[in-house]
Amino acid sequence: MLAVAFWFAVAQGANVPARASRSAFAHALSTCKVDMSAAEVRKLLGPPDDIWPVNDSRFYNPGMTDERWCYGTNGHHTMPTLGAVFIRDGKLADSWGRGESPSASVITEAELVEGMRKLYVSPELFPPSHSPWYSSDPRLLIRAANVLIEMGHDKALAVLREFYRVGKYGPDPFWLVRVAFDSTLKDGCYVIPAIGRISPEPNEARTKWPTYPIVMAHELPLSLVRGVTLRGYPEQFIYYIVRTRNNLKLRSRPITPPSDPFTRFETLVKSEEWPLGPYAKDRPLDFIGYSDDAGPALQQILTMLRYVCPTDAREFQPIDNRGWDFKKLHHEFVANGGHWDVRLQEYVRGDGTTLAKPETWHLQHRSHFDLVPSREVNVTIWRETSTELGGRFQLSENTARTVKNPAVVIEDAVTGKMLYWLDPRYLQKSNSDEIGYQTSKASLDAYLREPRQPAVANDDQYPKGLPLPTGRSIRVVVLYDGHRFSDAAFTP
Repeated sequence: MLAVAFWFAVAQGANVPARASRSAFAHALSTCKVDMSAAEVRKLLGPPDDIWPVNDSRFYNPGMTDERWCYGTNGHHTMPTLGAVFIRDGKLADSWGRGESPSASVITEAELVEGMRKLYVSPELFPPSHSPWYSSDPRLLIRAANVLIEMGHDKALAVLREFYRVGKYGPDPFWLVRVAFDSTLKDGCYVIPAIGRISPEPNEARTKWPTYPIVMAHELPLSLVRGVTLRGYPEQFIYYIVRTRNNLKLRSRPITPPSDPFTRFETLVKSEEWPLGPYAKDRPLDFIGYSDDAGPALQQILTMLRYVCPTDAREFQPIDNRGWDFKKLHHEFVANGGHWDVRLQEYVRGDGTTLAKPETWHLQHRSHFDLVPSREVNVTIWRETSTELGGRFQLSENTARTVKNPAVVIEDAVTGKMLYWLDPRYLQKSNSDEIGYQTSKASLDAYLREPRQPAVANDDQYPKGLPLPTGRSIRVVVLYDGHRFSDAAFTP
């Protein structure tokens, strides 16, 4: 019955003028204004083809919206090829998909839709509040680049522009351009996007680092971005690709990373190709600390190899202060027969298999608190595995600047006993801190703890999984300035 109702709603949408064509939908979407009622949006655009409610979607929802209405999908959590709108409190909060679509003389609608669906990365592969745009896995760039290379130059540019016009469902497009296309500018340098001040800054001699800020290590793309400082509005990718398209030429053959990325990495960091200054040639690559410039690059390689040898099964590799045992990990990769599988577009073991992949993320609960006017705190809790929870604590920009030492507590909803806590002393280091048990991220140094377990910044030993409080109702509580903010209890 549900399937019949769903497809009946889609069929109804076909009679709405906005669904007559891609350009008609984009035009109708441009007439939808922020704070317009959801009923008015539905009248203009027709019923959505798929809805991602807040407690179903694992993908980033701007502004903690209640629902994402997706148009142009062909199933749940599939690519919204026309666009999407975000509904909060019964009103339009945001939308994706405004602007002009490619000319039919360049690419047909069927080819456009097929290309976007191939580029699409499912939200089920990422924890809540994250997206492939910020992924540390080079495979996403390689796979997306190879999809574009198959299409030919003009169609690749059309699909690329349209894909990022209707949403953010793939890897960072500014860096994808550097993987899929060659630059026709002098010395092979690419135009730097106006997204802010990128750290590290480019060398005066750009010819030594033409693909800045990524480095191509024998067709293995590694991002060396430490951060971006933004003043004003960043350049949108669709404008970037328009102004640089005449300086790009699609690569003629697919990207195939090296069979042994460890060997290539060692050669890279000890050579003049390494843009951040080569290691001393006699320096052993044993433990590489994250503070080294080579640390983040190696982290990306380990993320890509996480289903070949036992590095770690998570999107972001946990970091020991000492770094990673390079020789041990390399030995395990070789012993397992690790190699790149062209058909699967990933590294596999000698027999063509991979290690068991983890369960998809299952969102449990979102909480929103207004501590004082314009001072917001958001908490997201998810089930990381069948036995472990994870979570994210987010402060709005205003809150991060003015609210000092809020504390997040997860308590038993019946007894009021505190189950887990996040030490507020370390919240000032970042606008958002992970409170996941098994989730360790490079930029974070605060973790959810058991009540009697002290929180110490930059631990050598990262906390192991804490048990999921099954069968018990729990509540998220924020303590601030003598006040207590809490929301409805839920059972994970």
